[in-house]
Amino acid sequence: SAPAGVAGWPGGWRPGECAPELNRQFVESVWSEQHELVVSFSNGNGMDMALNLWKSATAAGVKHMAFGAMDPEGVRLMSAAGMPCFPMRGAAKGGSEAIGWGGAAFKNLGVRKITLLIDLLELGVNVILLDADTVLLKDPLPYLRQWPDADVLASTDHLTNTTADLGLEELDAGHSHWNVGLFYLKASAVHFAHAWRELLIKKPHWWDQHAFGWLLRQGVSGDGKGPGNGGPNGPGWDLKGDKTGLSDRRLFRCFTNHSLVCGTLPVVSFANGHVGLVQRLHAKLERPLYFVHATHQYSAGAGKRHRLRE
Repeated sequence: SAPAGVAGWPGGWRPGECAPELNRQFVESVWSEQHELVVSFSNGNGMDMALNLWKSATAAGVKHMAFGAMDPEGVRLMSAAGMPCFPMRGAAKGGSEAIGWGGAAFKNLGVRKITLLIDLLELGVNVILLDADTVLLKDPLPYLRQWPDADVLASTDHLTNTTADLGLEELDAGHSHWNVGLFYLKASAVHFAHAWRELLIKKPHWWDQHAFGWLLRQGVSGDGKGPGNGGPNGPGWDLKGDKTGLSDRRLFRCFTNHSLVCGTLPVVSFANGHVGLVQRLHAKLERPLYFVHATHQYSAGAGKRHRLRE
């Protein structure tokens, strides 16, 4: 496959302009030999964070990356910055307002994000999808390839590490919220992505991250109630069930009929805002930091920008 950013690659992305649409020609011009692609997205309002992510990823040697533009201003700014980009569905009518957490625009963003995910998966892409309020400090693809049987690997809101090595989190971390600010989904999991979007359309008051964890846990044995408060993301699932054929005991079978294999990325190296920016646990434990997400802070977008400056 072509390395990302090859000028004049036939039918694909050319620096200085977004591809006219997301299609097979575009993804083949930017994905890896294993059909992997790191993808983020933004409207014009969030372009400073998206550009920061792009620059950090480029400095980290990430070669297979693309950005979805949510509105005309996003298309214009990404093109001007030379980012490998394409318009997302509905970009022509998209607005450039700030999207605050929990509001109607935020919940609509969840559906648009999953629609983007489905479009990529149906093109055969193995997707690493991440939010724009993040930074990449190492290329995650070599790390993720250690688990070829995993269909879903997700970051977590867990606030401490459960492992003393460079592997996945222990299964106990699976009881915390997975964070959809970064997750890896193989094309083999497209049926899950469709179910995820359908659930949010039926339950528009649900948070996309809550729905993500709730759906995947439907295929994990146990009553989902557990000894504590329980509920869709509470304790009680038997994450230590059948491991036959799995490459790692920290993987587990998930989703309907145990049709997928899931795992939790190590929070020290794929850090949420508290672990990475407050605790700085990677420095204390001398572990590589691949990714950090500007979460666990106040003041919405202004707080995220301050964290990223830090």
